[in-house]
Amino acid sequence: MVGAPAGDDTPFYLQDHGPVATAYLYWSAHLLSRAADVLGKTDDAAKYTEFAARVLAAWRAEFIRPDGTLTVDTQANHVRALTFGLVPDELRPRIAERLVALVRAAGNHLGTGFLSTPYLLPVLADTGHLDVAYELLFQDSHPSWLAMIDRGATTIWED
Repeated sequence: MVGAPAGDDTPFYLQDHGPVATAYLYWSAHLLSRAADVLGKTDDAAKYTEFAARVLAAWRAEFIRPDGTLTVDTQANHVRALTFGLVPDELRPRIAERLVALVRAAGNHLGTGFLSTPYLLPVLADTGHLDVAYELLFQDSHPSWLAMIDRGATTIWED
């Protein structure tokens, strides 16, 4: 069914991708506002700053529950929330702890796709979980970066 939450047996192409799309819409608008500011285009910077703020408010209203947890309980969603500053500062430690719990529940394996994987280790390190970042980096059972290398990979595999 269209809009089914991730984590059930719904095929990926039928799952709701709103949390991802909205996160990237916010991040793109945020970066655009910064670029406009650097270029001295103050009207554009203000316009995109306001747009980014509205998108951020919408993401928070839709994807943060009243108890402060995220509606999509995946490593990738927690990584994006922390990396893009989608969660209020007071929730960052809690969201980071939940990310660590999700990594631990996966047997210290990464569970992110190509949109979040580049941010996984830095966000763990930046939120005080450098030890977990190193555990992921040096994990050698599948899925992991070292498992790919051990199997002869010269690039990062999609699956």
